[in-house]
Amino acid sequence: MTGSSEPHDPPTISYVALADRFIDADKTMPNRAFAFVLGAGASRSSGIKGAGQMVDDWLRLRHREVVGDTDGDYKTWASAQMLGITNYDPADPAASYSELYRRMYARDPDRGYAYLEEQMRTAEPSYGYSVLARIMETTRHKVVVTTNFDNLVADSLSIFSKTYPLVCGHESLAGFISARARRPLVVKVHRDLLLAPKSAPEDLGALPEAFSNALAEIFRHYTPIIIGYGGNDGSLMKFLKDLPKQSVPGGVYWCYWEGGEPPSSDIRQFVAAQQGDLVPIPGFDEAMMLFGNALEFDVPDKFVLDRAEARAKRIVEQAQMLQVRTRSKKFHATAGNASGDAEAATNVPYSVPKQDGRASGEGSSENDALAKAVEKTMQRTSGALRWWQWVERAKAATDVVERDRIYREAITALPDSPEMLNSYAVFLMQDRKDYDKAETYYKQLLAVDPINAAVLCNYAYFFKNVRKDYDKAETYYMLSLAADPTNSAVLCNYAYFLQDVRKDHDKAEAYYTQALAADPTNAAVLGNYAYFLSDIRKDHDRAETYYTQALAADPTNAGLLGEYAYFLSDIRKDHDKAEAQYKRALAANPNDTYTLSSYARFLLSVERTEEGLAMLDRAIAVNETFPYETAAVRVWMYATCHWIPERWHQALAKLKRLLMDNITDRDVVLTQVVEAAKKRNHPAAEWLDPLAAVCNGTADASTLDAWDAWKRA
Repeated sequence: MTGSSEPHDPPTISYVALADRFIDADKTMPNRAFAFVLGAGASRSSGIKGAGQMVDDWLRLRHREVVGDTDGDYKTWASAQMLGITNYDPADPAASYSELYRRMYARDPDRGYAYLEEQMRTAEPSYGYSVLARIMETTRHKVVVTTNFDNLVADSLSIFSKTYPLVCGHESLAGFISARARRPLVVKVHRDLLLAPKSAPEDLGALPEAFSNALAEIFRHYTPIIIGYGGNDGSLMKFLKDLPKQSVPGGVYWCYWEGGEPPSSDIRQFVAAQQGDLVPIPGFDEAMMLFGNALEFDVPDKFVLDRAEARAKRIVEQAQMLQVRTRSKKFHATAGNASGDAEAATNVPYSVPKQDGRASGEGSSENDALAKAVEKTMQRTSGALRWWQWVERAKAATDVVERDRIYREAITALPDSPEMLNSYAVFLMQDRKDYDKAETYYKQLLAVDPINAAVLCNYAYFFKNVRKDYDKAETYYMLSLAADPTNSAVLCNYAYFLQDVRKDHDKAEAYYTQALAADPTNAAVLGNYAYFLSDIRKDHDRAETYYTQALAADPTNAGLLGEYAYFLSDIRKDHDKAEAQYKRALAANPNDTYTLSSYARFLLSVERTEEGLAMLDRAIAVNETFPYETAAVRVWMYATCHWIPERWHQALAKLKRLLMDNITDRDVVLTQVVEAAKKRNHPAAEWLDPLAAVCNGTADASTLDAWDAWKRA
């Protein structure tokens, strides 16, 4: 990357280069220390709402207070006049955070504090904070300056280290701030959550003198790495701008979210004045993962298990989420699309690598570096392999027989691990198609642990999708919920069962609502509910709202991006925006068969036949390497429709073998592809609609018996 050509613009470097500079300074410059400056963006992956989400809450509440309408369009209602905020911009509501906060809580500040406390009550440190804690504990880079009210840094040190920081959450404590920190130091420039935090405009005009003096001393000794801070307040940003030019050792590294709004002119001027660099990053966790890998940190689950088993489980899941996001091209995403079942309860919800804005299919050296860092971190261990490391080894083997061997070796090593046995049962069901053996393992697991919610949920999935015994499936879903009534994955799976099998849409929506209450930022649940609202309720405006929320929670989820692209093309008829989403999805995961096939369907439907056929060839090649049967139904149906005038017979033969094995795809929409084929004068045009019905599982294959081409296939 190179910097802007503007005369006073600072240069731009990659976050890989930042990690390299960090580790070089750590190893070779003992007189150089870094301080981390964190804003609200660093806390989002830990479950804390950003300013924009809080403003949305307040607008909704204010509208209800003034108008008395709980269902009205509060966003249209909100204006400078109605809110009494002179500079309110409907296009950027978050910019009015402090003014709106004052409007809401000036007469009763305790209500405002209570709101903020509630937003942070259930927050748990994300993977990035675990790395930051170990950096602060084990290196000389011990200082964090933050505008946040939360306690994520202190909590991370208590969970992932054996030390605890000095937290200065009020200017009256500024005298305890020292640039020669012997222990981790956290400076909260807008005060602590429990010490009258500052949110109103009059409180954010300038830093208290005590903090200004202390921070001036800090930045004479520490090089700041700024992450998740937008510079929108008048206090810390004014302090930074007033620092003398070139007064910060080593300059400054200002990290901002790639794909988001570019840094403001104030930020650029400050960074340029300190001879610093701008650093686009995909996220706080991703940037910290590279630092941790450079310092040879492993996933800290063993340490955490000694202190709190539940927290260890969470941090492993955080690392696994990063791994799924950053998988390189050689792996196929294991998750289904947003319209189907959520992932099995023991698996990570579908998620894909960070995309870097390049055209679909292109690589990224930064993403490659991050993917390698994740893989090394996940496999690094000083002792016996943990169950999830065995699972990753098995998944990495492309040969099914070899994968089976690795699973059996893992079970020999970990015979009492329910997670290991459960993973093998899923493998037997999905990959080996050895349903009897899979059921044997499920029964064995439940005999040992009859209230394991994850196993019960997977067993319910087994009865639903394999045995087609829907009564038993529902029984096991209910048992799973009895074992863990707030498990969002189980609630979402059961909601989809009610939607798909029972057709009890009111009850399904009730369970989707429960799933979101249990985990309101779960991208998989948000995406499934968006599909429900669009496909079942036909409430497309609400559906789009939930798609937007899902992608805000996981902006590079290929499954969600592909589902949203379908929504935009087929519901909104916004083909340009839809294609942009397809390209984002493929940049995130070039080997997702569903995305490739869906993009091919889109191109064929809009009569861009040559491009559509090329995309279809990619989908077929990927699915032959990484077979997924329902996806195979799609691609061979598309090929049957569009490999004309001659090759469609070959595709029909492939499709017939799947359909005769009762493999169908109820979720795929085939109307547009069939119509496009008819416009191209398909030789068997009159049979394409009946064939589509069989592919969707709404007609029996016997309806095609009179078709000569079908009989010969």
